[in-house]
Amino acid sequence: FLVIQFEAGVYMPHLAPDDLANVSQTLPLAASRRFWVKSSSWEMPTFDNVEVFADRLVC
Repeated sequence: FLVIQFEAGVYMPHLAPDDLANVSQTLPLAASRRFWVKSSSWEMPTFDNVEVFADRLVC
């Protein structure tokens, strides 16, 4: 289970704003420890690399 909370106004072009406003977003699983986002399979981040993961989400 992973939760990342972003500040108001963060722009993520691959996610619709209505899907993010004051709600959680569950991403579909691709495989063990991997999930789908931006039309590709991403590895589940760890505590040590979650900041890099968050940076990738907003690019």
